[in-house]
Amino acid sequence: MRNAPVFLLILLGFSYNLRGQAPNQMIVINGALENFTDTTPYIYAVMLGGKPTFDSCRIVNGRYKFYSALNATSLISLYYYPPDHPLHSKSKNVLSFMSEPCVVQVIHNNSFENATVVGSKANIEYLNYKKIMLAYTDKLDTLFKQRMTENNRAKHQQEANHILLEQSLEQAALLSKHRFKFIAPYILHDYLRCISNQATRRNVDFASNIYNRFSAQKKQSFYGIKIKKLLYSYDIDTGKVGINFTQQNLQGNLVTLNEFRKGRYVLIDFWASWCSPCRKESPYLVDLYNKYAHKNFTILGISLDSDRKLWVNAVKKDGLLWEQLSDLKFWNNEVAKLYKIAAVPAKFLLDPNGKIIFKLVGGDEEKELDRILKEIFPD
Repeated sequence: MRNAPVFLLILLGFSYNLRGQAPNQMIVINGALENFTDTTPYIYAVMLGGKPTFDSCRIVNGRYKFYSALNATSLISLYYYPPDHPLHSKSKNVLSFMSEPCVVQVIHNNSFENATVVGSKANIEYLNYKKIMLAYTDKLDTLFKQRMTENNRAKHQQEANHILLEQSLEQAALLSKHRFKFIAPYILHDYLRCISNQATRRNVDFASNIYNRFSAQKKQSFYGIKIKKLLYSYDIDTGKVGINFTQQNLQGNLVTLNEFRKGRYVLIDFWASWCSPCRKESPYLVDLYNKYAHKNFTILGISLDSDRKLWVNAVKKDGLLWEQLSDLKFWNNEVAKLYKIAAVPAKFLLDPNGKIIFKLVGGDEEKELDRILKEIFPD
C-alpha cells in the first residue's frame, strides 16, 4: 500500500493483521485484470461500511487485493482513477457492488464495463433489485433529460412524483415480503428517498417498523445510520417549544417567529411552488385561515423555493393570504434545517406559548388537524 493522497482518508484499521479476524468481520477483494495494458498503477476503493472507508491499492502483474474491516453489508465502489482525476466518475471507470463480509473475486479488463463479481450473496440481491427498479429509473432518466421551463415545471414535478410513488410502492412490497436478506437497509434508504417529497404519517411509520426489525449490525451499517437520521427528521416534536427564527417575507422585511406569534395559535406551513401535494392543499389551508383567523389563529408559510418569481406567482395563484417567508435556498432553507424538514408539505401547530402541539408530515392528516382546531375553537 502506498501512502494515501490528501484526498484519501487513511483506511481505518488496515493491516495485514486483519487476516487474523473472523470472516464475518472483514472483506477481502481479490482483483484480476485480464489482458491488462493500462498504465494506471492503482485501483481506488470506497467502502460504505459503518463509516466510509477510502483506500488505494497497487496493481502488480494484473492483480490487486484489498483487506478491510467490515461488519455489515456495504456498498463498495472501485475506481481506476483518484477522485481529483477528470476520468474518475466516467461509468467505464467505476464498478459498484454490494457485499457482506466475505471473500470477493472481481475480474475485468482495462475497464469495469464487463466486470464480474463472484462470492457475494449480497451482490446477487443487489443486481436483482436493480433489475426490478430499472423500469422506474429509466422513466426518471427520460423525464430528467427533458428540458424544464417555467411553464412545464409543475407538470414535470408532478410526473416525477408519480414515478417515485410507484417506485416506493414496489419497494414497500419488497420490504414487506422480506425478499432481500442482505440489502434491506439499502432498499429502505432508497424507499425514504423516493417518498421524501410526498411523505405521510403512514409511510413513515411503515419505514420505522421495518427499521426497528433490523439487527444491530444492520442498524450500525452505513445505510442503517442514514435511515435513523432520516426517520429522526420525521419525529413528531410535540411538547417542545418551537425554535425561534427570522426570515424575509415577500416584501423583503424580516419576520421573527416569537414576535409574529403575539399569543396566537400559529400553523407553520413548509411548502414550495414545485410541490404538487402542497399546492393541492392550498384550498384547504385557505378555508382554515378564513374559518379561524378571527379566533386567535394564523398561518406562517415557509417556502422551500429557489426561484422568487415562481414563489410569488404560486402565492398569488393559490390565494394564500397569510405571511410568507423564504430565503430561496431550496432544501437548504435555514428554517427548514432548524425544523429537520425532510419532506414537504410539513406543518407544525404552535400554541400561544409557542409550544408544538401537533405536527403533520405529508398531506394525510387534515382530519386530525380539523379535530384539534375544533377542540381549540368550538363553535
